[in-house]
Amino acid sequence: MKQYRGKRVDNGEWVKGCLFKYKYSEKVFIVLNEYSADELRRDTTLFSSGYAWYEVIPETVGQSIGLVDRNNKEMYFNDTVLWNGKKWVIIWNKTCLGIYLQPLDNYYEKQKNPKIGRLIENLMYGRAVYLEVIGNIHENPDLLEGDSK
Repeated sequence: MKQYRGKRVDNGEWVKGCLFKYKYSEKVFIVLNEYSADELRRDTTLFSSGYAWYEVIPETVGQSIGLVDRNNKEMYFNDTVLWNGKKWVIIWNKTCLGIYLQPLDNYYEKQKNPKIGRLIENLMYGRAVYLEVIGNIHENPDLLEGDSK
């Protein structure tokens, strides 16, 4: 099962683990790594005890891409990375069904119009070792402003 991370609603700290969504609610939770979502469903006392899960801000939830950067740091969707002297955002390309880097110089335009953008360098081809995570779009929105160099 892939790992997720999200910012806690109560204090803004990042937590990692399994993603859990209520069926009839907008609330999203991260179940800490020592418990799986299946264990939580089987043993509801874990959920009610308050020590196995945290409510997170839905917009900040990101899935691990299963790769590490050159500093051995785990990478997630919406992470901002340095590569070849430029800043990029790790995204999922629905059209090509792949993990790609989106240049920051057109990140906002890409969000408004999906036809604009330069999606290059599919990370599945081993180029992750050249990347360095420098933040993410939720924690470091200042990285998205101004020049991408």
